[in-house]
Amino acid sequence: MDDPETNGRRDKPDDDNGKPDPKNFIHNASTTPEDKSPSAPQAKAQDQSHPSAPSEVFKAIASWLNHYWDAPRKKSRWTETITVILTFVIAGAAFVSALIFQGQLTETQKATALAELDFRRDERAWIEFKFSEGSITFTLNKPFLVPTEIVNTGKTPARKVHGNIVVGVFPKGVPLDFSYTRGRTAHYAIRAGTIFPNGGIKESFEAVRHGKREAKAIIFNASLKKNLWSAQSFLVVYGKIEYLDIFGNLHWTSYCRYVLHPEMISPQCMAYNDTDSDP
Repeated sequence: MDDPETNGRRDKPDDDNGKPDPKNFIHNASTTPEDKSPSAPQAKAQDQSHPSAPSEVFKAIASWLNHYWDAPRKKSRWTETITVILTFVIAGAAFVSALIFQGQLTETQKATALAELDFRRDERAWIEFKFSEGSITFTLNKPFLVPTEIVNTGKTPARKVHGNIVVGVFPKGVPLDFSYTRGRTAHYAIRAGTIFPNGGIKESFEAVRHGKREAKAIIFNASLKKNLWSAQSFLVVYGKIEYLDIFGNLHWTSYCRYVLHPEMISPQCMAYNDTDSDP
């Protein structure tokens, strides 16, 4: 029959004094019924209740990618060779294309510039000097006039027409002075303003020579007549005209004529006949 105070469970014996044995108490408190450590199920429960943080996952992925890209891998040599060749071919083609494009651009710019120059040259004003031989009247012991004409043969007006003109008698073989310096050669300063296309200015200038203080008219006397008729002296007209075209560019025309005996014109006088060709 069971002891009523134990409820059917028999406790372990106490020590001789009727007190519980401390060794048995410590043993009973530190072990489970299955004699397993209580910390194992607690660690498992902790792992299940706290999953890995996202930052840790990202770190793991980044570490794997770094390892993947840093890991040495063998490449096929022929693949590398073809890649290098194709790179040089593409670079060369691009360089050649750039040269071709630059050349075409340069030629286009040159063609455009030339077309513009041709247009200006064709449309600009052109001043020309004219002289009508045989229209001079000589009267013995009188001054005489030499008729001249300045004509614009271009397609647009010539503006601010100005220049110098000399009408004189010069001994054979004496060089002409084209400097138009005051005090050296008697000359006329002309101001014609604007001359429109196919228009002109006709003016007769008296033959003059340089004097001590001012120019003096040349008198057609017997001595001068003899020298002019025998070609020992020459009646010469020369000058230089400057003007602006409608584009604002400055142009010039120089001329030199023998009024009598034009076939005997000197090389110096012949070479002075010139004009600019600028657009």
